[in-house]
Amino acid sequence: MVIGRRRGAGAGTPQGAGEDAAPGAGEDLAVARRAAGGDHQAFELLVRRHTEAVWRLAYSSLHERAAAEDAVQETFVKAFRALGSFRGESSVRTWLFATAHRTCLDQLRGARPEIVSLDEARGVRARSVDAATRVALQVAVEALPEEERKAFV
Repeated sequence: MVIGRRRGAGAGTPQGAGEDAAPGAGEDLAVARRAAGGDHQAFELLVRRHTEAVWRLAYSSLHERAAAEDAVQETFVKAFRALGSFRGESSVRTWLFATAHRTCLDQLRGARPEIVSLDEARGVRARSVDAATRVALQVAVEALPEEERKAFV
């Protein structure tokens, strides 16, 4: 999951923001429970619903677009990992805001966000790849047009 900006969006407005506007807390709780049960589309829906609000909170804390984008991404990685322990005692939005707030505080204290792949966040272990496969992959990536190569890397 990468948070970016939409073309024509306001300064720093994250991509995907505004899609599926935030519903009632009960509906979000049901979606969070589906996500905790392994429904990745449900988690993507939560991300779409709450990215803009989490980004605004992060930007108001960090006052820097790139830092806010990092905090949003880290917030959703943490949320994905912790979905199983979310008890629903607060709304999903409140839970995400608390996670974002702690993430911003960590950044302000100088802690670096952990960079992980989505597979790592899901608990999937990377398979070891032999040297020939690595070389073939590198050649294929280098053959991509520059914009696609940047996105892939």
